[in-house]
Amino acid sequence: MVPPLQEYSIGNLLWIPRTQCAVHDVIELPSLVGKLRETIKKIDGDFVKRLQGGEGLSMISENVKEMVDLCSGGPVDYYGFTSWSKFGIYETDFGFGKPVWVSSHKISGSMFMNLVHMLETREGDGIEVWITLDESEMNMLLGDQEFLAFVSVDPSPTD
Repeated sequence: MVPPLQEYSIGNLLWIPRTQCAVHDVIELPSLVGKLRETIKKIDGDFVKRLQGGEGLSMISENVKEMVDLCSGGPVDYYGFTSWSKFGIYETDFGFGKPVWVSSHKISGSMFMNLVHMLETREGDGIEVWITLDESEMNMLLGDQEFLAFVSVDPSPTD
């Protein structure tokens, strides 16, 4: 951020960037990643200045309205992504030592469906990902051999 936040700042900066792909779009993973990257690149220093300034409330209201419009227009498959990477969570000592394993609250309910939650591993050499999908989509994902070649499903947090 410009100017940067103070060292001990805490709180949430909320913005819901979105990338849309229509059902009839034939899109491969690299082009989807490109679309996502373009969306996220729009959240830069100038954007944050506008958000912090006089336009902030109207920008947030418009963003929420667009999400409501998108979701109320008929069935929509929505996938959310969030990351706790680079937060230094595994380096934080809350008075009883550094954590062995960090997790979120119990992730359940429709609010958390289709959510991909990323966090760096304790060693900092990889990414742990929690994925919440409905049962049929999860079964499809867990049956995808290409996906399984890159992941460890349900590893022990102490390994």
